[in-house]
Amino acid sequence: MSTTAPTRPLASFCRLCLTKTSNKVPIFGHDEANVINLLLLIELDIDADNEPDAGVCFDCIVTLEGFYQFKEQCHTNDEFLKGLPPKDSADGSEDEATHYECLENEPVVTMYESSDEEGLVKDYDLIEALSPVKRKDSLDEGKPDVKRIKVEPAKPERPRRPPVARDFEQDELEKIGQQLNISALDKLQVLRDSYPDFFHFERGKRSVYFTLVFYGERYNSAIYCDAYTVWQCANRRRFQCPAQVSATNDYTEFERRFEHTHGEVIEKEPSDRFTPKQALPEVFKLCRQNVMKRKAKGRLAQMERKMKHEEEATNLRRNVVVEAVAEQEQVTQVYDNNSLLRVLRDGDSDGQEDEFVEYDSSDSA
Repeated sequence: MSTTAPTRPLASFCRLCLTKTSNKVPIFGHDEANVINLLLLIELDIDADNEPDAGVCFDCIVTLEGFYQFKEQCHTNDEFLKGLPPKDSADGSEDEATHYECLENEPVVTMYESSDEEGLVKDYDLIEALSPVKRKDSLDEGKPDVKRIKVEPAKPERPRRPPVARDFEQDELEKIGQQLNISALDKLQVLRDSYPDFFHFERGKRSVYFTLVFYGERYNSAIYCDAYTVWQCANRRRFQCPAQVSATNDYTEFERRFEHTHGEVIEKEPSDRFTPKQALPEVFKLCRQNVMKRKAKGRLAQMERKMKHEEEATNLRRNVVVEAVAEQEQVTQVYDNNSLLRVLRDGDSDGQEDEFVEYDSSDSA
């Protein structure tokens, strides 16, 4: 006899983290396509017939969107690395002044002279395999099979100075933008003839940046990305408010994230109102500068990691050379000790007997 467990209504719980909340995005609703695409990232299949009221909380939506952005960034970095030209040789003989050819003309960091590693490579080539020394019970055996090797000292290595983080000028940012992949941003930042009337921009008399007014709610302190911009609540520090609005960089799609933790706040100082068509050119420019600066800093960090990896590889090669020289000197010392013992025991090492001349004191008279 088989029994089935009674089903519990899960309409008030998040389908992913099982958190009970009233603020959820229905999986099968108005944004069904977007939510299902996010669920495909974690390979989760939900049946609409069995769970028609299933929903996902805003925290899980933000987590999935962050994972999607991370996945896209990984693929972008992979395409960039695969597009780098291969090095002609791996022995360091190529002039290393053109370190990282992809950044040759990029003003992210100042190019320094690379360390000369050719001496280390040559010294390593001089080390030949030593023939194993056979142990003998008697010292009458022949000389051990040892090959004397002359090892030249390694050339002193000039330390490579790490890149120094610095601020970027406007002309430098423009050059960086031409070399980095910001094609997605260029396609989105196109000024349109008209925009919806549910949002506009404001700016105070003494303020430099714009404030986004979305359905009467004010957001500032924008976080700029390639495809979208996240605007945070203007009173987030005063009330620790987590409310956010994510807008695509063409400002045609908006998504509200989290709810405000405060009521209506009256502005102390009056602000000037700007239509989207008036404010967006300056907003586009600021977004572009921040995206290029973030990408430049990311490239600088990547360059520092590569330089650290090369330094570790150089130290490893140097340790191999030192160990080989020490082993050769140890074998040579064993040979010298055996030769000295034979001389002390048998006399001349070439096997010939010494001729002794008898001395008579009468001969001197």
